Amino acid sequence: MAAAIRVNWNPTYMALDRQVGGGTFVVDTIGFNDKTWLDRVGHRHSEELHVVERFRRVDHDTLQDDITVEDPKAFTKPWNTYVIFALRPDWEILEHALRDNANFDENLQMQGQSK
Repeated sequence: MAAAIRVNWNPTYMALDRQVGGGTFVVDTIGFNDKTWLDRVGHRHSEELHVVERFRRVDHDTLQDDITVEDPKAFTKPWNTYVIFALRPDWEILEHALRDNANFDENLQMQGQSK
């Protein structure tokens, strides 16, 4: 069981996460700023956004990510969804690193997505 950790984070574009163990890999993410969208349609969120993802193997070839999203300033109640990933043994997974806030506002403006 993971202990709750509350820290005064400086909000960022990609937030901060805490990872805990068990039979499921849990990513508990807080610390978002309000400059991004939840989806490609443009649904907004606030700095109160809290996302919990629970990754688990359904079977040898299947990974499921159960997602809980809560944001009391943007939604009336938390909502849940999930994503299924199929094993692709011939795929190469590349590392992606993001320098937070580096030209992010400019990129959003160029894509017509600025706040």
